[in-house]
Amino acid sequence: MYDDYSMYGQPETVGSTGDALIGAWGIGMILGYLVFFAIMQYRIAHKTGNSDIAWWAFVPILNTLLLIQMAGKPLWWFALLLVPFVNAIVFFALWMIAARNAGSNMFWGFWVLIPPFSILALIMIAFGATRYTYPDDTTGTPPPPRPRRQPPEPVIFQ
Repeated sequence: MYDDYSMYGQPETVGSTGDALIGAWGIGMILGYLVFFAIMQYRIAHKTGNSDIAWWAFVPILNTLLLIQMAGKPLWWFALLLVPFVNAIVFFALWMIAARNAGSNMFWGFWVLIPPFSILALIMIAFGATRYTYPDDTTGTPPPPRPRRQPPEPVIFQ
């Protein structure tokens, strides 16, 4: 007769050690990215002047409130993040403003939410050179533009 135990309700192969390792590797990668994201947000919070609450970057809901603080927006913007489809636009706007407040180009704030580019964008915002801090000015306003250089007088040969 048949020696097939599957027709009697016996379980087939459930999984292998390789499947478990692949799953553990995937979870490790996700956790590693979350820790990286929190460290970069912590660094950006220091650049935007939120050093006293920078530790919020490591707490799940507080990191969103920290983003709102880094952008300099009122806390009622958190309610906008609860509205479907609106939240995507608000997140892009918050990251772009936070990037500008950290002294980077707003362009990098846009790329934070695009997965393949987010690692580079976070590094550029967190460790990039700031353009809007001037040691002689405490208000944060940029210096006046330099006067244009006048072209030399043309030499006329006689």
